[in-house]
Amino acid sequence: MTITDNGEEVSGEWVGVLTEMNEKIVYVFDGFLLSYYGGIIPASTVKLSTFPNLILDEKEVLLFPNKAKKITTYNNKFKPKGTLSIDGISYASQLEISELEHASKPNAEYCDYAKFVKVVYKNREYIVFGDNVLNIENIEELNYQNKRIKLIKAVDYSLGSADEDGLTFCADDFSYLLIQENNTISTIGHDNDNIMIYAHNDGIFEMEGKYIILNDSIKTEVSQSFQEGTGKYDLSIFYNDGWDYKVSNIKSFYQGEEE
Repeated sequence: MTITDNGEEVSGEWVGVLTEMNEKIVYVFDGFLLSYYGGIIPASTVKLSTFPNLILDEKEVLLFPNKAKKITTYNNKFKPKGTLSIDGISYASQLEISELEHASKPNAEYCDYAKFVKVVYKNREYIVFGDNVLNIENIEELNYQNKRIKLIKAVDYSLGSADEDGLTFCADDFSYLLIQENNTISTIGHDNDNIMIYAHNDGIFEMEGKYIILNDSIKTEVSQSFQEGTGKYDLSIFYNDGWDYKVSNIKSFYQGEEE
């Protein structure tokens, strides 16, 4: 069913929920419920002033339409509201962020949880799901073939949980490496299945060195650490009818022995 709440349509259905206080099942309209990982939140940890609303966290971020040029928008109860059309990766101003990771749709897998983020884009406010927002970690400016470019390292707001051994079990725990030329920001690589990232999942952590310009390429050495040992490889970024990359000189060391 759909109801109107303060002039805004809210869709949902009646569901049975188990209350923590008296362990009884009561039936409520789930248009006003939130989905989040971790089960029941102990009452002593809930901040009534911030949950389920967003908390203040202002910074510059990137809107990242990783699957389509339209991003789903949500109301302040984190229910789908509409879509935002966006032409490529774009800067936005982040205003607030959800306190916990949530699911964007029912029955979502553990690794599909993320924070919700309120942003300002083209002078309008939107709430979007965290896998469409990139938190900028670092920007490095370079002169490449008489052009000023920016290398941007950024990570989205998907669940980045890890166990005591540092394993996340989520395949998409990584930092994107993006490139900005003039006002256009793009991924480096051919498509979403083959783009340059720095991994920090399943016990693996990658860190780039200093970027240098050599001939027609931007080069750096990437160091790796993982449970069994360490490694490194050379990364070359170049323009060839679009920004692309090549990995070479891969070396891995396991328990002191080179393979």
